[in-house]
Amino acid sequence: MEDLLRKRIIGRSMRLGTYHADLRGKHVIVDERGWFRAALDWGASETRFFPLVDLLQLVVHQRKQESGSSFGEAWRSVRSESSWRPYERDTFRAYAEGAHLDRSDISAFLGAFPLFVAGMAERNWDFSRPHWVEQQFGLD
Repeated sequence: MEDLLRKRIIGRSMRLGTYHADLRGKHVIVDERGWFRAALDWGASETRFFPLVDLLQLVVHQRKQESGSSFGEAWRSVRSESSWRPYERDTFRAYAEGAHLDRSDISAFLGAFPLFVAGMAERNWDFSRPHWVEQQFGLD
């Protein structure tokens, strides 16, 4: 995963942004019209990080919550563009356009998603959970 992502992004100009690192439905506040108003719990955030990762976290976590599945099953359920729900597709495309990313960038970041989860966990948890990422994502 790391090698594939590295090949995709090394040498590319990319807009970095603030990374929430734990974006999920319970941390997002929207108003009655559905407009974003705030995000809560910024304890794991970073001021400079790759684009798109927070949106991927939000989508994967939502799929996990809806299905009662593992992170791995939820992650696999969104890896293919053909599996995206219409609102996910519209959101990914709008985000990619605004961040000057292309469709293959979305695929590359989705492919490396377990690495981002593992990195957040190691940076922010007071203890290590050996093999947690492998178990959650079904990786060898």
